[in-house]
Amino acid sequence: MSLRPIWKDGNCEPCHSSCSRCTGPLPNQCSKCQFLTLLQDNQCVDKCNEKQGYKLNQAQGICESQISTICQGNCKTCEKINSPLCITCKQGHLKQADNSCQNTCAMGSKLTQDSQQCVKPLVGCLQQKDSNTCITCDTAKRYRLGSDKQCTLCKENCSQCNPNNLSECLVCEGLKFKNHDSSCVNLCPGASFYSESIGKCQQCPQKCQNCDENGCKKCQDGYYIDLITKACTQCLSKYNNCKNCDDLICLQCNNLQKQKCQQISATDGNKGNTVINGNT
Repeated sequence: MSLRPIWKDGNCEPCHSSCSRCTGPLPNQCSKCQFLTLLQDNQCVDKCNEKQGYKLNQAQGICESQISTICQGNCKTCEKINSPLCITCKQGHLKQADNSCQNTCAMGSKLTQDSQQCVKPLVGCLQQKDSNTCITCDTAKRYRLGSDKQCTLCKENCSQCNPNNLSECLVCEGLKFKNHDSSCVNLCPGASFYSESIGKCQQCPQKCQNCDENGCKKCQDGYYIDLITKACTQCLSKYNNCKNCDDLICLQCNNLQKQKCQQISATDGNKGNTVINGNT
């Protein structure tokens, strides 16, 4: 779309690209806007700024100010003529949660960080930006700032937890490890290991006593690592009271049951093994 020129010092100059008509070349010198944009305070915008008191006039395609300076109480500007609902306050006054203006914050409210208004305190928050946004949480009391800008009470040693599930820790403090139950621990508990790939303690496979990322390294008593499945498999039933075995022989007997322990030594009749009963 070609831009309408303006007459300046005997010459035609183009309007700013946001304007279709203008009184000068700057973006705040528009008198009419391009298609699908709205005129607000001589500037062309996509949407009226309702927070600043502007409202859409659909018929004229402009944003009209709803702000009035004829207000009640200590308002500097208000939503409409003689309204007690303030938008801004007179000097020396603070905007309250109920949109009135007072000398000090009302009981049960606190100043925002920029000291511009009084808001209802957010739980666990030390510094607030507004009524719904916290800047700094009370970490001494284990409150942590979440992605929703609210303070969440986390478990001990947890620096960030799920605001929808306080028992679920997302990030542990310092050198703490995240356990498989989402708590934070100094070391992964027995029968578990720290997995670098998932960033938390992972439980060992069933019946495994010691393991790492590569699998089980030692099984519980009465079990051995199957070389094919890599799982902990129970010692054969014929090795009664066997403490340590592999897939063929009992390697160590239970100290309390040595007389009843069966240990395979060399060869026996049908299966090529010899069964030795007694002490080992």
